[in-house]
Amino acid sequence: MQDDLISIIIPVYNVEKYITDCLNSVVNQSYTNIEVIIVNDGSTDGSSTICELFSDKYENVKVFNQKNKGLSAARNIGIEHSNGEYITFLDSDDYISTDYCSTLHKAVKNTKALQAMCCMVRVDEGGKILRDNSVSVSGDFTVLSTEEFFSLICSNKKSLYYTSACGKIFHKSLFTNCINRFPLNVLFEDNWLSIKLFLETKKICLVNVELYYYRKRQGSITNTVIQDPEYILDFCEQLNDTINVVFGSNEISQDIKIRFCKDLTNRIGFIQTEYLYAVYKSQILCGTFISDQRFALFGAGDIGQRFRKNVLSSIAVDKIVYVDNDYRKQGLILEGSLVISIDDYMENYRTHRLLVTMIYLFECIAQLKNLNVINNESILLPYKGGTVYEKALLKGIRCIMGSLVEVGAVL
Repeated sequence: MQDDLISIIIPVYNVEKYITDCLNSVVNQSYTNIEVIIVNDGSTDGSSTICELFSDKYENVKVFNQKNKGLSAARNIGIEHSNGEYITFLDSDDYISTDYCSTLHKAVKNTKALQAMCCMVRVDEGGKILRDNSVSVSGDFTVLSTEEFFSLICSNKKSLYYTSACGKIFHKSLFTNCINRFPLNVLFEDNWLSIKLFLETKKICLVNVELYYYRKRQGSITNTVIQDPEYILDFCEQLNDTINVVFGSNEISQDIKIRFCKDLTNRIGFIQTEYLYAVYKSQILCGTFISDQRFALFGAGDIGQRFRKNVLSSIAVDKIVYVDNDYRKQGLILEGSLVISIDDYMENYRTHRLLVTMIYLFECIAQLKNLNVINNESILLPYKGGTVYEKALLKGIRCIMGSLVEVGAVL
């Protein structure tokens, strides 16, 4: 059955190298009752010419041109021009399986869900699949309530690209509310809206088939987040908006809300540890690193040990300690350095420079403040908040911390 029209919305900006693959994957869909809405967002390369060629050749391919306004504005324009019963979003450097539309349409029709999502496959710039060979998919449909879906995310048992607008099909009714649009003039625009739509659909259909191919490119936003103050602050603000929409919903329990938001904010912890890694490696390369510094690495797990091995390898073992809340690790010797408790740190090692080397940044900050180990988050950063990037990072951290404390996710 192909009675329902599906609108495929594709924002395009300077992707001449990839757009042909993208559009070929669309016009060759086994599900033929589709309209392809290309929003050319002010491209200055050959992308617009390629799009026009496809539009001339295929009646169901429409091109809308606008001055460069960003990905969010382009997607929103696509929504306004869509006529389909269902809407799906495709990034112009990605591509989809021939059965993408037919499989997702079958999923929503058979399950009467307002939204379905498929598995996504990461590929490199040349289209080579980037994954562990052990990954497998069963091809089945799974229908979950909102509570069950968020619980699945928190379990970490299934890798889901849940914050991406792509790889999903939505019933048009979800966009009847004009509030359900991508926020303008921000990066990481998917986060808030994707979560909001999950909360509104009541049930979600998971399609355990790899149908969407996500191209991982050098220089993409997700690869440069630890380099640009605008990116990190924007990322933090979008996560903060997501936290607020989650805690404003009655669709999931308080326990799931807290678990989900803690998992969400671990992304900032990961970025912070990568930033530490980059800064201290840079100091070593530039010859500005002070070799007689003493360090206390809060986190004796993989991240802390990686930092110790790859960054602080030239520091004498007696100048480094690990701090860890896991009593089973305390007393161990890792790479010649002792693992101690936070109490031991406060009593005997306060002169050591404390660095958080784990993803649980917000829990660490809360604990350190409650114990009066620190009174300001800036002390945990290499330049103590003195650089433009660190000021942006601190602003984002404090914004999120305020929300977490307010809703009881960090005590």
